[in-house]
Amino acid sequence: IPGDTPGDYGMLQGTPSLYQMSITIKDAFDHPLTWLHNIPEVNFTPDLLESVRFERRQDILALRRIHDDVWVMDEPFSYPVSMDKINQLKESVGKMRFASFIDLAGRVDLAHYGLDQPKGRIVFDLAASTITSFSSDMQTSKSHSVEAQQIVIDIGHAVDNLGFYALYDGVVYQASNLSMGFMTDPDPDSYLSRYPVSIPLNRLNTFSATSEDGLQISYHVALVEDIMPNNEVSRDAQGDVLYKFVFTNGAGKEVPAEDAAELYKRLIGIHATGKADTSRSYEGVSPVFEARIQFGQLTREIKFYPYDALHAAIAVDGTVLYYTDLTYLKEAEKIMLSLSGK
Repeated sequence: IPGDTPGDYGMLQGTPSLYQMSITIKDAFDHPLTWLHNIPEVNFTPDLLESVRFERRQDILALRRIHDDVWVMDEPFSYPVSMDKINQLKESVGKMRFASFIDLAGRVDLAHYGLDQPKGRIVFDLAASTITSFSSDMQTSKSHSVEAQQIVIDIGHAVDNLGFYALYDGVVYQASNLSMGFMTDPDPDSYLSRYPVSIPLNRLNTFSATSEDGLQISYHVALVEDIMPNNEVSRDAQGDVLYKFVFTNGAGKEVPAEDAAELYKRLIGIHATGKADTSRSYEGVSPVFEARIQFGQLTREIKFYPYDALHAAIAVDGTVLYYTDLTYLKEAEKIMLSLSGK
């Protein structure tokens, strides 16, 4: 419509009148029919994650939860992962949203969207859970169990620099990089932990350390109720039961908890200080230090091989990616010597 104020002509269905309308009215309704389609929620409680598998052609990154604060990498190799990175992943999972509905997979040519042979696939395995709902007055509740489930999302062609096409549950969607971009190009290196021991003491069953000269210290770890001299269970100010660590050596003898915990503190503090030359072979080379930890079904062997005058290569279950300072190993050996007679 000519004039200083932009507008459009419009009519209301069933009436003969012609109206002048603001251009914003047309913009509000000028969308394809797919824009009106319901978009399912794909976000879920991140704490339900049991494992995540990123597939990109032949490249696979597989992460698995051992415990709430213990995750491991199973592929492309076995290695401890950074909990900071896992927490970032869980935060991203909690924000997942599809941007728009495209069409049912059976009604379109999947090749047009790059989904006939997806360039990527993400598999989320979720633990069984219980959903509880409350009445409006919060007086009554209903609960129902949800079985363990698997969520699979295929990744297709990129959409400009905005996102990508995705196939989920038989439907093609457009996803945005803002909410789901973390799925498109995962970097295994970014998930690696720089701390090879990395298992909290309260999760351990056993741990051992062996020095270069053959001195070996091994302990079984138990977390038990703290019993006071009057045989009553010790409690805090809130009435909660207090626990303490009990360490026993290979002969079944209990050792001072402070000393054993100090050794593990030294072990868990060993961290990578640089990237190692992965082309080097350590076959036939004797380690300068060894550590072994066991938690549930998880057993991890960490060996330290001579790297240069100041450093030792870190081999976690046979995989060498980093080196550490020899001073960390020497500090652990000092604690071992003090414990050798106990």
